[in-house]
Amino acid sequence: MAPDLSIAQFTVSPDFGPDLIGSWFVFNTWLQRRLGRPIHLELHDSFAAQRAALAAGEVDMIYANPSDAAVLVRSYGFTPVVRPAQHPDEVVLAAAASSDIHHVEDLTAGTRLAQTDDPDVSMIARIMLEPADLDATNTTVVELDTYVLVAKALLDGRAEVGAFLDEAFEGLSTLVREQLRPLVTSQISVIHHALMLGP
Repeated sequence: MAPDLSIAQFTVSPDFGPDLIGSWFVFNTWLQRRLGRPIHLELHDSFAAQRAALAAGEVDMIYANPSDAAVLVRSYGFTPVVRPAQHPDEVVLAAAASSDIHHVEDLTAGTRLAQTDDPDVSMIARIMLEPADLDATNTTVVELDTYVLVAKALLDGRAEVGAFLDEAFEGLSTLVREQLRPLVTSQISVIHHALMLGP
């Protein structure tokens, strides 16, 4: 059955933790009432699934991460309408608390970096690894679907360092966070998610 074109299709960047899912549904309900129009919220479990929905024309409105926002403007004709006030996207690099890694400079060639497929977090993490002389040629990326799995990879010893969106790191359970050691948090302050409308 074809989707009802009178219902706007809304999605959210999949880099948010599961603790925020309920909040997105509350926001969607508020938005429907405010706009007086039906809106269907579709949460995708990966960036690949979300990009497939975009390519298929199944998204009218999106809360996008900065990298996707640029592509949405250039390739799909989306328009940014609002971003969070005074809440930039920052990245946390963390290691297992039980490890010998206390600073980025403690990391060496051959380091395994656990991360999701969020391109912004990946780019910022790469910059943050430069003080240890680490780059794509002397590290291995362990790409995982969620930030919870990034934390699990650190705790299981499958990676020495993990890259987290700061909100996702703070959204981890206290039990998990206590087993991790933040090494450094970016302070870029200019990268933001944005609510965008399709053409």
